[in-house]
Amino acid sequence: FLTSCSSSTSNTTPQTIAQEILQSASFSKMVEVTPDQLDTHLSIAPSALEDYCFYISSTEGNSDEIGIFRAVDETSVVDLKDAVSEHLMQLETRFSGLDQTESDKISKCIFTDYQQWVFLVISSNPTQAGEILKHYFPNITLKGSLG
Repeated sequence: FLTSCSSSTSNTTPQTIAQEILQSASFSKMVEVTPDQLDTHLSIAPSALEDYCFYISSTEGNSDEIGIFRAVDETSVVDLKDAVSEHLMQLETRFSGLDQTESDKISKCIFTDYQQWVFLVISSNPTQAGEILKHYFPNITLKGSLG
């Protein structure tokens, strides 16, 4: 993992945020997406990321995910948002018509950005994850995947 440079959120790492979200809600069995696996999920150049933490469900048929990404610059934020949006559309297609509960989780997920950060949380309790994000980033605007 790359390390974060110091900033106004110098004590805030993607790992810290992801761990808190992971522990706050009932997620299925989650596995971490390592750097060598990242391109199987997101179409983003590793050089665009300063740091990240990305968990996906290891349970077949479950859409739970936590993605906390910090881009290297504003251009990379745009690229990262596009990559995550494409990933979400693929998930929506995969679960559409198969499992309404999972489809609902995807449609109600948190997908937003703040400064050089991009956040994705698919869970049965996105409100709780949103509260954690607001704790770290009080000025964040939480938006769902569909808006």
